[in-house]
Amino acid sequence: MQNSSNIELVRKIQRNRDMVAFQSLVTAYQERLYYLIRKMVQSHEDSQDLLQEVFIRALTKIDRLREPEKFNSWIYNIAVNMVIDFKRRQHWNGRVSLDGDIPPEMISDKLVDKKEVGPKNNGFFEKELRSELDRALLKLPINHREAFLLFHYHKLPVKTIGEYMDCPESTVRSYIFRAIKKLRVYLKDYHESIKE
Repeated sequence: MQNSSNIELVRKIQRNRDMVAFQSLVTAYQERLYYLIRKMVQSHEDSQDLLQEVFIRALTKIDRLREPEKFNSWIYNIAVNMVIDFKRRQHWNGRVSLDGDIPPEMISDKLVDKKEVGPKNNGFFEKELRSELDRALLKLPINHREAFLLFHYHKLPVKTIGEYMDCPESTVRSYIFRAIKKLRVYLKDYHESIKE
């Protein structure tokens, strides 16, 4: 939940560029934002650099935040998007808008039964699944796709995803569950074809 004192700090920054208030927000958020970024970026140095960029971006854009009580999810959104941009600059695949390159071995067991694929098809299976998964992900509602990718790919805890998406943990779990269910349906034809 958003702290009322933090809301007042945001208002002070918006009203008169109060840098003391901004420093207080940095102190309040730097640890949890670092944790969020470090979950997605392996390097401590890169995480620190991105954290700095997040706060710079927040300061320059804070006037556009119409509802100070949504600062929490707003700054989480900035952090996640900056990490995604960073990964794209590092030559990640990035076919799907939120995710970067998803290793199929990480989530394929949840969506397709690899026992039914057979060992001779596994190399081809991995490549094809990546392409099919990209297409299937784009069919998901944005909230379902976002929760699914943050949980399964970026390995963020449900609590952190809830803070980022500004919704209860139960809603995040529901989004992830529904995403998996829909992806199984979308990938059903592909599943049938590789069994033949």
